[in-house]
Amino acid sequence: MSLKRFIFIFSWMSVLSSANAQLTSKAIVLEHFTNSRCSICANRNPALLQNLASHPQVLNLSIHPSSPFANCFLSQRNAIVNDSRTNFYGIYGGTPRIVINGVVQTPGVNFGAPSIFSPFQQDSTAFSMEVSIEKKGIDSIIYRVKIIKLAPESIESAFLFSGLSQDTIFGNGGNGELAHHQVLVAANQEIISLPMQINDSLIITKRLAVLGVWDLTRLAAFGILQQNPQRALIQAARSDLLTSSLQTSTKDIAINATLRLYPNPTAGILKSNQAEPFSFRLYTLQGDLLQKGASLAGEIKLRDDLSSGLYLIQLTTESGENHTRKVLLKK
Repeated sequence: MSLKRFIFIFSWMSVLSSANAQLTSKAIVLEHFTNSRCSICANRNPALLQNLASHPQVLNLSIHPSSPFANCFLSQRNAIVNDSRTNFYGIYGGTPRIVINGVVQTPGVNFGAPSIFSPFQQDSTAFSMEVSIEKKGIDSIIYRVKIIKLAPESIESAFLFSGLSQDTIFGNGGNGELAHHQVLVAANQEIISLPMQINDSLIITKRLAVLGVWDLTRLAAFGILQQNPQRALIQAARSDLLTSSLQTSTKDIAINATLRLYPNPTAGILKSNQAEPFSFRLYTLQGDLLQKGASLAGEIKLRDDLSSGLYLIQLTTESGENHTRKVLLKK
């Protein structure tokens, strides 16, 4: 084969490959900057939650910066990352605020208006993204972000914001909101090089130590890929909940399906219907650790100096699975 004929065939194949390459729909990402002590947030957030319920395709992430209320219990759990993300958009110092696909919305935007998503509904991108999550042993979580190039695109590097979110955290931080949704609990920020050729992919793997305040049954991983430094969204995705990827034995499933504590309310002694030993951690609704230990003959004795009230107790079985229950102490 002559060199000219080879070049012609190679060029024609490249044209066909580009012609067959397909853009894909771009995700819609709403980052919600709020605070559990902010009374304005408590007044405006319900409309946003209702709006999101009507748009289930939107990837929502709730972020709690330390300003204007540094004593927000959700901010204190993850202050450095929360503040860094807020500063990324230059909106540190006031809540509530929302950012959609990297575009900062005005402070007075109507949280309940379906039209806030309209400018982003027809956007497409040359990259697809897949995110997965799994548990390793009893104390680690691994998540993976896979980025695939589907069509020609000149962008060579991007900003990747990835991590874990918990779909609900219960607790009144002071403004009356009792449940907080899609809360950022861990994150990583980095500049990455994107795949260069069509159909090439890149997999980024992160390993995190499990924290006691996390409810593992409610955790998912996410990835948000943005242009650097323009912040415009390239693509984003969230994994299924961690529970969908946990591998348990038939015995584990049988135990967990029937695991319960009683009486509830309790005067200080909790009994379990399981003879198999398990460890426990007792928290306030704000996530402060009060007590930890292990069951004895299927029973847990709470500290004598605890006041009457509602608490969260996290149970960890011998197989390493975590289960969170609400417990009402009534003396």
